[in-house]
Amino acid sequence: MQKPSEARQRAILARLDKFSRFTDSNIAIPFTNVRIGAEAVIGLLPVVGDAVGLVLAGYVLVEAQRAGATKAVKMRMLRNMGIDFLGGLLPVVGDAFDAVYKANTRNTRLLRNYLEKELAIEPPPPPFPLADRDWSIRAVRCGDRWPHAFILSRILLLKHQAGFRMAGLPPNQHLPVPYRRQHRSLPE
Repeated sequence: MQKPSEARQRAILARLDKFSRFTDSNIAIPFTNVRIGAEAVIGLLPVVGDAVGLVLAGYVLVEAQRAGATKAVKMRMLRNMGIDFLGGLLPVVGDAFDAVYKANTRNTRLLRNYLEKELAIEPPPPPFPLADRDWSIRAVRCGDRWPHAFILSRILLLKHQAGFRMAGLPPNQHLPVPYRRQHRSLPE
């Protein structure tokens, strides 16, 4: 089966975002931060509601198949669907579990993460610049053996030279006189 184009994959994700919002979090409970979806309301019907919820969750799996997701991603989606279905079968606690677990949102997130890796999309930057702590690892991967050490030495050299320029001296005037005489490349 041929992989869908990037535009088609983005359209699939947009549809799934709307669908998961409808099934998992479109109804706000007044005076709380809790949101429930149509699946939790349908799940109030014993057994039949949970079966309908399972069928609704199957739509996300079908879209994952259309998007070209791997077997591992689809198996994790099936696991989430099974947990949601079996948790919803419990008499009173199951309805609360349906409202909290939100399997469709989890499955949409799984598919989104998979497609972002496939499309090689850079994830959004962290909210705080220092939260990304693997900067030195990325610097080593850029091809040079120790680029961060090289860059640091260049920065220190430029800072060193800038200090002498600010003092009104050429960069080599701080060297002792015998050293300047030995090397012809340095001006007197």
